[in-house]
Amino acid sequence: MKKTLVVLLLVFMFVAPVYAGNLFDTLLYKKVFLTAIERSVLVNRISGEVKYILRKGQWILLTGERQKECQSIYKSQLYHQKNFPKKPG
Repeated sequence: MKKTLVVLLLVFMFVAPVYAGNLFDTLLYKKVFLTAIERSVLVNRISGEVKYILRKGQWILLTGERQKECQSIYKSQLYHQKNFPKKPG
């Protein structure tokens, strides 16, 4: 009984941080579909910075020029959604 409890406790100690990190990422980033490039990106909810892009089912960290391009597309899309909302019908 004690061995089983110790094993379960050890498993919990290794698994819990993974779920906590995943929950933190879910709260910190929002998924946005960029229509200009037809790809999904993860945007930091606080800073508005585009961090990751979805390619072939995996999230890839954006850096350099590609990050700047996606950031520009995101800002443009955000501006147009706020200032030119879709008309019903």
